[in-house]
Formats: sequence, C-alpha cells, structure tokens
Amino acid sequence: MLRHTVIGAISLCALAGNALAAAPKQDALRSADAAITGGVAGAGEVGAMDWPTAADISMGPGVCAESQGWLPSVPDPVRLLALWDCWGGENQRFELVGGVLYVGKQRAAQVVPALGDYWPGCTHFDIPQRAKAYSVELCTGQHRQTPVQSKFVARGDKAVELSVTLPRQGKIALRGAPVLVTNVDWRNAAKPIWQYDEASHQLRVIGTELCLTAPPAGAEVGAPLYLETCILEASQLGRGRLTILARGD
Repeated sequence: MLRHTVIGAISLCALAGNALAAAPKQDALRSADAAITGGVAGAGEVGAMDWPTAADISMGPGVCAESQGWLPSVPDPVRLLALWDCWGGENQRFELVGGVLYVGKQRAAQVVPALGDYWPGCTHFDIPQRAKAYSVELCTGQHRQTPVQSKFVARGDKAVELSVTLPRQGKIALRGAPVLVTNVDWRNAAKPIWQYDEASHQLRVIGTELCLTAPPAGAEVGAPLYLETCILEASQLGRGRLTILARGD
C-alpha cells in the first residue's frame, strides 16, 4: 500500500497569486475565512454546498483528514477517512461540489458514510500506528432491525478499535457509522451527502444532525473519523471542529 511519498515539488499559491516556492506548506495554505467564501446553500439548508477551490480538511494543528493510505483502487475500492499528518498528498485534496465531497484531482473518489451492506459480514481496517494503534471493525447485522452498535473499545494500552454494527440494507446515515472513501464510477454514482456548516465549522450530512467527528480522545494522527451528533458538549467542541485550508492548485 502506498504511504506518504511525494515525488517532485508541490507548488502552492497564496491568495494574491504570488508564488511561494520556498515557503513551507502550511504557510501557503489559506484559512477558511479568507478563501472558503461564496458557497451556495441548497433550498432550506444551512451552510455551503460548494467550496470554490480544492481544500485540506484540518482537525487540529498539522492534522488533516485523508483517504487513509491512498485513493481507492479497483483491487481496494474502499478506504477509511482518517487523520494523518498534513502533507499535501492527493488523498488529502477535497472538493465540495453540489453536496458531493470529492477526493483527488480527478474527482474519481468520494466521501460517504458507511451503510449496511446487502449481506451480513464484517470488514476490518487497520491504520498505521502512531500514538495509538487505531482500527475499525465494520459489521452488517443479520436483518434490517439490527440495532446500531458503535463504540470505541480498548484493545490494549495503546490500541483502540471502533467497533460498529449497522442494520442490513441500511439506506441512511446513522450515528456512530465510520466514514469511508469509495470510487466514483458507473457502479457508484456521485452522492450529494455533505454541507459545510460555516457557523460551527463542521461537515454535516444534509438534512440530519450528524457531523464528521474525531474520536473522543481527540483529533490525533491515526484516528478514524465517524458520524456523531453535531452539537457536542462544550468540553468536546475542539475534537469535532474543522478548519478548511484552501490550496491554489
């Protein structure tokens, strides 16, 4: 599996369009207040349905969302949306267009909540270890009435698993579901799922009170992202708050 390897130089532009060839990547990024403007809200919705430029999604200093490992491929069509060091890779490049959250320059992948599959069974994801070794065990229940179960389980001193069971043939986003990156192709149409709530700085599933959220331990490198109630307790707001960093590429 490819891991963070950058070949050549990444060129980023400042808001005024001046070249920053020698500047660090973080200095070349523009904040949401400066760059993410002019979003178009859908009828009756609050927040932007479009971002005017490709963006990084940061959930802490130097911590960005990414399609974990790399973009989906034919032999590996589903990836986790997880947190990793901000490094400017294509798997950290997001565009919000008409409610579809694309990943990568070709818009060949998208961010979607996990739904119950047609057949019962489990899929396991491991994330490379940093401070903790995070993993996700995603299972589909035996029938449509299977109750949703989602919890973080300690598997050792520094190992944490997001253990999730979703109802079979589930059609809607559910609280506790992990967030995945899948291909956009003839089998998987682009799905208008997301809006950016500019007031709370959260990515929300359209028509719900579910937002993209970091684990209870916080926005740390290696952690999977999942859906949780948008309105968090005051002590938890920091872990669920997004910063949209735009790139001029």
